[in-house]
Amino acid sequence: MPLFACAALLFLVGSLTNGCGPRLLPERPPDNYKVSIVEGPTLGMEDYWIYQRPDGSRIKLGAGNLLYHVEFPLWVGRVWRLPSTASLLRQPQGTRSIPVEIECFAAAFEPITLKAGEFEAFECRCQCMIAGAAGGYEPDCGRWTFWYAPRAKNIVSIITESTTGSAELIEYKVSESKVFQERTKPLTTPANAVTFYNRGNAYRRNQDYDRAIQNYNDAIRLNPAYASAFNNRGIAYVNKRDYDRAIEDYNEAIRINPNYARAFNNRGNAYRSKGDHDRAIEDHDEAIRIDPNYASAFNNRGNAYKLKQNYERAIKDYDQAIRSNPSYAYAFQGRGIAKFFQERPDAAVSDFSKAAELQPANLYHLLWLYLAEARAGHDGLANLQSLSQELDLGKWPGPVINFYLDKFNESALLAAAQNPDPKLRSEQICEANFYTAEANLLQNALTEALPLLRAAEKDCPPNFIESHAATAELKRLGY
Repeated sequence: MPLFACAALLFLVGSLTNGCGPRLLPERPPDNYKVSIVEGPTLGMEDYWIYQRPDGSRIKLGAGNLLYHVEFPLWVGRVWRLPSTASLLRQPQGTRSIPVEIECFAAAFEPITLKAGEFEAFECRCQCMIAGAAGGYEPDCGRWTFWYAPRAKNIVSIITESTTGSAELIEYKVSESKVFQERTKPLTTPANAVTFYNRGNAYRRNQDYDRAIQNYNDAIRLNPAYASAFNNRGIAYVNKRDYDRAIEDYNEAIRINPNYARAFNNRGNAYRSKGDHDRAIEDHDEAIRIDPNYASAFNNRGNAYKLKQNYERAIKDYDQAIRSNPSYAYAFQGRGIAKFFQERPDAAVSDFSKAAELQPANLYHLLWLYLAEARAGHDGLANLQSLSQELDLGKWPGPVINFYLDKFNESALLAAAQNPDPKLRSEQICEANFYTAEANLLQNALTEALPLLRAAEKDCPPNFIESHAATAELKRLGY
């Protein structure tokens, strides 16, 4: 991230009086808005905030060092812009700079747990844009996310693209302000509702979806307007493959907060999992309208277009997802699969290689990289052996890699696909059929490949890439 006049490290330097402030916009939240809205805080002379950087160093801010780039009143869905400057690329400080514009977007109001405690905070995403800049300037002067907590009257966490400007609140002291409290509506959800919500998140991360749902139920019972709890309960239902129930929760989250981009994005994923790709695209469109830099929404819309076999349109979305997040491994994988079925295996190899570089332990990246290399006429087995030798191939889809490395035969692969969970067993068998079919196609064994492709097309869930891939292969082969 380049040095910005009035934005270097965003809030760790500067003062309120240097004349570089946000350009006020007259928007107000919609009439049916039910999430928090906060005015600017009233500060005391003794207020302070201590932050810790990733390298362990600390910095203390006083009341005269509040953020320039938070525009009040602040609410979920708020977009604001402010001017700054960007220097020439790789030039020393003081080199002639050009005007740029920083745009920020308040994406959510959710709990965040830090060393300084637990806060409810606005998640705000910012990016710096250069209009009409020549190629010698920084082409993209940075994206970052910060969390503003009303209780702390300041930003409590910031994560920059390079992490060098990142910081986390570890200690603070703020004076009580009756005026500030009165101008905040509503400031927080009930504390015990937040506790249930956070516990639900913990169970969900541990894949205990039933207990996660129980805790989200309690959070919603205590706070029926808790949009994030509805959204995250929807995610838990998706993991249980209960897509209709998930959609009901996303509907409620959107009703509570019509600018909830994540809920639109998640509902789109649920519709795609049901095979309703057009409804999925509509929801991803809306998520992108709310948050034009939402990498996940672009990626997921690309997935929907890919499943409709509109590869060119899918690739455009993957391109945008990667521009928004250059480390988005799944966008590289999705773009690689689209290119693979455009019969551009060499181009697909490049994307799968990048995905594997970003997520070296993801075995599906390695599988698709091998298939693309083999389809391109290269010997991909040595690369597959090298990339997988330190990984645990005992867990699915590791047995598929062992099959490709000729350590398993087809019978052993099907045996490895068995699982006590009937859903997992069905999904793993469908994947085994597809990847076995691909191995047969590489050997020009069409007679053996065709029934396996038809089985994968029939038995794989509609949101599985192997289902789509089987259909695409059958179409390519003229069946």
